[in-house]
Amino acid sequence: MANFEAYRAANFASLYIGFVFYMLCRKTFSFSMPAIMESEKLNKADLGMVSTSLSIAYTGSKFLGGLSSDYMSPKMLFIQGLVCTGLITIMFPLCSDVKIFCILSFLLGCLQGGGFPAFCKITRNWYSPHEFGIWSSLAATSINLACTVGPIIATTFISHFGWRYVFNLFGTLTLGWVGICIFTIMNKPEDLGFQAVTAQNIKSSNGKGEHPVYGQQTWKDLLTSPYFLSLCLCSPVVFGVRYTLAEWGQMYIIQDVGMSSAAGSAFLSAMEFGGIFGALLSGYISDKMIAASLSKGKQGSPRRTLTLIHMIMIMFLLHIMLSTFSKESSLAYVMLIGASLGINFYGCLALYNIIAQEAAPVHLAGTSHAIIDLTRNFGGILGGLPFTYMAKLYGWTSAFSMLECIMVPVIVIKIISMQFEYSFVRKESKVQH
Repeated sequence: MANFEAYRAANFASLYIGFVFYMLCRKTFSFSMPAIMESEKLNKADLGMVSTSLSIAYTGSKFLGGLSSDYMSPKMLFIQGLVCTGLITIMFPLCSDVKIFCILSFLLGCLQGGGFPAFCKITRNWYSPHEFGIWSSLAATSINLACTVGPIIATTFISHFGWRYVFNLFGTLTLGWVGICIFTIMNKPEDLGFQAVTAQNIKSSNGKGEHPVYGQQTWKDLLTSPYFLSLCLCSPVVFGVRYTLAEWGQMYIIQDVGMSSAAGSAFLSAMEFGGIFGALLSGYISDKMIAASLSKGKQGSPRRTLTLIHMIMIMFLLHIMLSTFSKESSLAYVMLIGASLGINFYGCLALYNIIAQEAAPVHLAGTSHAIIDLTRNFGGILGGLPFTYMAKLYGWTSAFSMLECIMVPVIVIKIISMQFEYSFVRKESKVQH
């Protein structure tokens, strides 16, 4: 058992750090945006084109990557993407034309899509269902960690060596980590001679040992589920607002508020740092709430209530940010608002990830997650060129105010969706154990 735990820890750590490098390379352009804008004489529309190129490519590739992880080795999918990511990142410093930036960003998005689905697939193979929720949330914090330390590292090195050095640094470190991943990542415990992690002895949610059996349902059944469709609407909006704030919040603080680039970087880092706690706390608290709910024989899932609370808080904090930030605002206050937004953004998105797999039958869990991810990334696309076009016409403050208004009807839809059954498909039968 000790050896199993050691191998499992090494496996997860390699995946976790590997995905941190995935994220650092994907976000390097965003971290370096103010310096690139000044050095290469780019405007808001140019930056929006680069961001949208990556988002469009990543939207499709993550969907295909999610499906591919069921049919090919997740380890190879993860490592291949990591190698290509490092190589393309190193190519950015060789260019200065916005068209080449767009092409490289598009290629980067195409090659990164299999990373996180492979991470989740391997994690699910190594952890039992009653552990998967918290470990899935922990896996998601790799995104926050990268986006917390990334702006700080980028700002520091840019001030001394220029933006090209940052791309070379992250790309080289990514390629170096590949060598470790080759020897430490394993697809499943059976590859090392351990017993498979299964749910055979896990009782169902009603505590009576009854397991719902799902038969011939397909992805078409998902698309006819009102609750599934409500997730496909709410999740992209939350992700889109988070993506927009992560991409352009720094520009808003620098250009509209009039604060320094250090304040903008601190806001982004605080938001991502808060997201680490938000994802973990939401997974942990919702697990405790579910345990309490089941002990009382209640149906449904408290995770839905938590997502609603997070969405309301996001709208409230966004309003606070737009109405109170000024040139005289203290750095501590800016970071407090950023951290609070991060807690709610990532807490909400982590719960949506869990719900996407939890409310679907096992044989459709990957498909469910892939479809919701596909719709979610459309929020990222709208947060690219369309958003920067609005900012170009009306300014950053007005553009972010529009996002605040969009949250209102989506919260109403979320409230209505809580009346739907907490399942994406109808159960066909039950089997007694």
